[in-house]
Amino acid sequence: MLDHQLKAFVTKNQHYYLPKSKRTEPYGRKSVFNLTAFFLTIYWLAYRRMYAQAFIVFGITVIPITILTSINAPQWLVTIESLLVSLSIAIVYGVLGNRFYYNHAKKKIERLNIQADHLSSDDEAAIAGSGGTSAAGVVAMAGLAFIYLIVVTVLTIFSFFNSIGSIEFGEDVNNRGDLAVQERFEQEEPFFYGADFAEFVENDFVQNSVIYVVTGEEVMFWEEYIEEDSGYL
Repeated sequence: MLDHQLKAFVTKNQHYYLPKSKRTEPYGRKSVFNLTAFFLTIYWLAYRRMYAQAFIVFGITVIPITILTSINAPQWLVTIESLLVSLSIAIVYGVLGNRFYYNHAKKKIERLNIQADHLSSDDEAAIAGSGGTSAAGVVAMAGLAFIYLIVVTVLTIFSFFNSIGSIEFGEDVNNRGDLAVQERFEQEEPFFYGADFAEFVENDFVQNSVIYVVTGEEVMFWEEYIEEDSGYL
């Protein structure tokens, strides 16, 4: 790969990338920190037309959040996971972004050299066409991020309304959710139940009851929960 080929590939900001690219080529030398790749990783990747890496990074970022949101995981867990993954990716590309870009350019140019049986200096247009920058790529990535935001919002709303009227069973108050929700239990089987119906109440107390059947007869146990003011349960 010749210098003029690399210049044609980089196109914009050659003064920034070319000196740093040369420093990333020999092994054992430190990479130069790229602030743009650190703060705007997926958009920098799309701008530099490294689309495959952009989609991979986007997937690594959003798939865990989508899964946690869809199963109604605690918000603190979603926030911590998102921060850790985003920060890790930002650091990796801030430190190694220029090296990744140099390797990307090298592979593209070598592939063109093989296809054209070694490009001449007059074929810089073909190199620039496979490299350069893409504002459209940035816009497309921003659109994808916006669509993802809508999807997460819908999942969050769905999870919230789906959780209304939930009942939890467990062995005791400290182990809620350990037992599957079920209608029947064995006689003398200890269990704890918790109900959250998210209903607005006007009364001073709410009656919560559990019914079980013994030899065909219904027996009802009930408890009163005193509320100082009406509100959501």
